[in-house]
Amino acid sequence: MKNCISCQASIQDSSQFCPYCGAAQIETRQVEATLPQQVTTEPQTEQVIPQPVQPLQEKAKKKVKWLIPAIAVIILVALAAGSVWGYFTFFKKDYVYYMKDNQITQKNTFRKEALSVSDDVYGDESYANYFYTYYMGSNQLFQMRNEGQLLFYPENVKEDGTCDYYVYDLKTKEAQKIDSNIYYEYGVYVSEDGKQVTYVAGDSLTLYRSDLEDETKILENVSTYYINSDQSIMVGMTSDGAIYYINDVDKPKLITEYAYSYKLSEDLKEIYFVDASTLYYSKEGSESTLIAEEVYDSIWGTVEEGIYYQKTMIKDVDYKSLIEDPYAATDATMVEPLEADYETEITESDWYGSYTYTDVDWDAYYEDYYAYLDKLDRDIVRAAIATGKTEVTTNALYYYVDGKETLVADGIYSVYDSSMKLPFVTYDKVVTSETQKTPIEDIQYLAYYGESEILSTLDSIINNSMTYDETLYAAHKEAEYNMSDILSDVENYYISDTPKGSTLYLTAYDSNYEFYDLYELNLKDMKLTLVSEDILEFVCSPVDDRLYYFKDGDYEVADLYDKSGKIDKDVYLDSINLSTDGETLTFISDWNYDKSEGEAKVYDGKDVETLSDDVHQIGLDEAGNYLFIKDYSTRKESGDLVRHRGDKEPKLIDSDVNFILPMVDAIDLYNSYY
Repeated sequence: MKNCISCQASIQDSSQFCPYCGAAQIETRQVEATLPQQVTTEPQTEQVIPQPVQPLQEKAKKKVKWLIPAIAVIILVALAAGSVWGYFTFFKKDYVYYMKDNQITQKNTFRKEALSVSDDVYGDESYANYFYTYYMGSNQLFQMRNEGQLLFYPENVKEDGTCDYYVYDLKTKEAQKIDSNIYYEYGVYVSEDGKQVTYVAGDSLTLYRSDLEDETKILENVSTYYINSDQSIMVGMTSDGAIYYINDVDKPKLITEYAYSYKLSEDLKEIYFVDASTLYYSKEGSESTLIAEEVYDSIWGTVEEGIYYQKTMIKDVDYKSLIEDPYAATDATMVEPLEADYETEITESDWYGSYTYTDVDWDAYYEDYYAYLDKLDRDIVRAAIATGKTEVTTNALYYYVDGKETLVADGIYSVYDSSMKLPFVTYDKVVTSETQKTPIEDIQYLAYYGESEILSTLDSIINNSMTYDETLYAAHKEAEYNMSDILSDVENYYISDTPKGSTLYLTAYDSNYEFYDLYELNLKDMKLTLVSEDILEFVCSPVDDRLYYFKDGDYEVADLYDKSGKIDKDVYLDSINLSTDGETLTFISDWNYDKSEGEAKVYDGKDVETLSDDVHQIGLDEAGNYLFIKDYSTRKESGDLVRHRGDKEPKLIDSDVNFILPMVDAIDLYNSYY
């Protein structure tokens, strides 16, 4: 073994480059010239004039004299190039980034000194843990670009949702401020080469794009915006409901001045939107095409596989069909009662004797007379509705794809759950007007006010007292299904789709809404399959929709499962990270609440491997080595940062570290899903 001539690390004798710092190991070696042997040839028959010739050995010596420096130069150039290659392929990847003393700290793990990259990150340190969990830890604000040479990070983070944003150049060791008062909740998007940054900033909520030298103001009063994977297209929504298509930051294209609802394609090139009860379609910011009119409320489904929308339906209905009239037959024969018809002989007696006289039975008369007045009121109502019609307004559900509109169902009362990734919605229907009859005695008092009041009141009753059918329906594409039959005894349900849209899951809560049963709904045959009972939450991989769920715990620590069964127990939910290929899951199990630490483990879909114990946080460096915060102090909210490099002895990087910053892309599975 020998020591590196640069960093003094212990390396193999045969190493030409240091595996830790990349420096070339240049040694002086003696070069011996190998002389050519003399070659004997047969004499020529022709006479040759003799010429003065140097001896062969002397020629070889001269050749070696210029060859040795040339070879040395070539070796030096190769070693220098190797040093540069070694730096950029190893030394650069040997940096670790972490939070310590409210600053972003950078350290090369084979040198003692650490460098504070930033000033104070948090304006209020009590906000640090929350901010890390939802922003820094999920790689939304701390971002490494240009193959790790550029580090983007926030400073002066405030609870009002703003921060200052910087870029640090690993090569020049210099930091540059990009902008102030950036709203981090809108996200900051940095291109892979680090040459453009997109963000929302300022009191006017302005959307900007910066090339690190100049910034371009794109759109003001932004309520939300979307950006595609290569950041070449954006769609921005303003607070007054306008939508813009942006493929040129200098020339945003206005799609509509107001949209009640909208649906975007995944590549952001296509959009459906509802404006003034009309459904429109636009592609790449082109002039909008009218799709349907009299469109009510929202739209559902996906641009790629088809959308749903409701259209207002007006149906003419006879007033007579809306009234329940059991008195029609008796009223037809009823006549006005006369007092004479109610006269009767009455015999009375007193101390003078008995006598008889004739009088009217007033109780019977007035009973029939009031009944007759009711009959007259009903006759007035009957006359008012005899030939008239009213309009009953309901909604119809339509499915639209590839330029074709299909009626799925009419008489829609309300649309409930829908998939964000699949053409699937659930809804119920109104009780039909034929069965929703109004008893005539409920409105006969209106006879006093006349025909117009009778009809207007009847219109109001019909349109304002519609009730829904208790049957639940669902539509998948243009087909309708009776979901009540499919769900059977399932109540208090909620439908969720997966990130890739391959599966629909249905969660049926218990009466206290504490736990629920998880079902999988197969849209091919509309069959419901129970996955597990009494679960707390479930998440799905954004890579391949793989299912993970939690049981037997609370919303901080619970047992972790996938479809194959239990993965591990007492898993700290905030610790679960998924590799970007979706194949590897890291987490901390056997979580100790008091110590805020547990066992670091990795799951490859089949087996669970224990990495280390007494771990508070897991991270990865760019070389793929595991980083851990161990021996965590809950009082100081910090611990020791340790790196595990394969089977080698763990190496202490630094102490009093608050948390590890993400240096490679990973998916914060639990927090990113919710």
